[in-house]
Amino acid sequence: HNNDTIRINALNNLAVYYSQSNIKLALVYIDSVLLEIKIAQIHNEKVDVFYIKQKAKAFNTLAHIELQKGNVKKAIEYCLQAINVFEKLKDFINMSKLYNTLALNLKSVGYLNDAIFYLKKSLAIDEKIVPKSKQEFNDIDLIGTLINLSGTYFDANQTDSLLHYTNKAFLIIDTSQISENLGLLNYNKACFYSANNDYNNAIKYLKKSLNIFNQLNI
Repeated sequence: HNNDTIRINALNNLAVYYSQSNIKLALVYIDSVLLEIKIAQIHNEKVDVFYIKQKAKAFNTLAHIELQKGNVKKAIEYCLQAINVFEKLKDFINMSKLYNTLALNLKSVGYLNDAIFYLKKSLAIDEKIVPKSKQEFNDIDLIGTLINLSGTYFDANQTDSLLHYTNKAFLIIDTSQISENLGLLNYNKACFYSANNDYNNAIKYLKKSLNIFNQLNI
């Protein structure tokens, strides 16, 4: 069993690695992963959570591959299969992360409305995970989703929504701590003011953003 898990994990990691450079080889590794999981499930009455999560990882890699091939609909289908696996496990953190990944992939190929749709699904999960009473604390996943959502709204030329979600993130981020997320939020504010021809405020927030990134050597 231990050797199986090591081998399946290694095959899945190779599939992820080669999905960027050699799709044919990546697909060979994914086929091997899915076959190994099928064999393991035949020999075990109780299906190990490890195998279920590895199956989800393989589906997610398939989604990346289909997106590179321009098959957006197929990419969404594979990613939703992976999300469905985590939903059955009640693994809401990984569900949210995959919705985020799917959205950013769709954004990269210009499907902005679809990206916003899935980011809102991610946000709904993140806001449930973080109890309302604790939202003053620095929740990285929730802030990251808000930043991705506001940035996507900017790309869609919906600057009111850009500002709305940027301000929501500002309410919960720790502004006393220098972080990449704080830099991105200041940059998003600069984008809002620039889009609305308020160049004084645009420059002000852009300077804040650049100052943070310089301190972080980004």
